[in-house]
Amino acid sequence: MNLTKYQKHYRSKQKEARKDFKRTTGSTGKSAIHATKKKLCLQLSDLAHKYMKDRATAEGKTVTTVLEDMLINVLPNYNNNGSPDCFSTKRYCWRKCDGTSLKRKQGGTNQINVWVISTAWHKLDIAAEKTGRSKARVVEMMIREKV
Repeated sequence: MNLTKYQKHYRSKQKEARKDFKRTTGSTGKSAIHATKKKLCLQLSDLAHKYMKDRATAEGKTVTTVLEDMLINVLPNYNNNGSPDCFSTKRYCWRKCDGTSLKRKQGGTNQINVWVISTAWHKLDIAAEKTGRSKARVVEMMIREKV
């Protein structure tokens, strides 16, 4: 079976994504540890997708970096300040989602496929597991509170 160079590259990225960190050589010549990237596919509504694109153009960044920033910086603050009616993890406390906050039988109309840092992917995974919602719904609820 002959693979194209793009297929080989994609397979190597998938294999690398199974690990959380990778060792590389830094600019000074010393060894350094970098976080790997994981694939994240989300289906968002038109409102959330428009917000992400507008914010990316306003900040002069890509949608991927805006989403990573939101997941790393905003998601841990998306809690109920340690009250007893929220879920607790090792480090963060996730609020219990209302049943009426976001209802949709099928995914959104816009799909985002991005490679995000494994730290952001794990934070989103923990939040989705603790709230009982999908990753797309957790991101959608974060964005709806911002708008």
